[in-house]
Amino acid sequence: MKLYSRIRYAPFKEQFAGKKTAFATKNSCCRRFIAHEEFPKELPTADDFYAAEIDGLKEYRNGWAWGHCPFHADSNPSFTVNLDTGAFRCMSSCCGVSGSNIVSFVSQRDGLSYREARRFLEDW
Repeated sequence: MKLYSRIRYAPFKEQFAGKKTAFATKNSCCRRFIAHEEFPKELPTADDFYAAEIDGLKEYRNGWAWGHCPFHADSNPSFTVNLDTGAFRCMSSCCGVSGSNIVSFVSQRDGLSYREARRFLEDW
């Protein structure tokens, strides 16, 4: 079983080859090895996600796009998103919702915790 280390030095890797998680010490430092299966799946890209989730999304410049806000009834596009980073903000005075990525978008839209929203996006 291949192991991935969060650290550069993996001293006792052979001892823990058959285990999912293991601890090794060297110079009183605890190092943890994590199997590949335990890492989270990839999230969708921000531009693919927002294109599917927001009505009337139109790109206008430098990776930013406008669309109708999914958080309130919106007749004019007031919701802006960054298609590179996933940051979003509603420019309407009645809403004003904002966030830094697609996970926080799903969290706020669906009323989920950050961890639940991430799991939702892994399966999206």
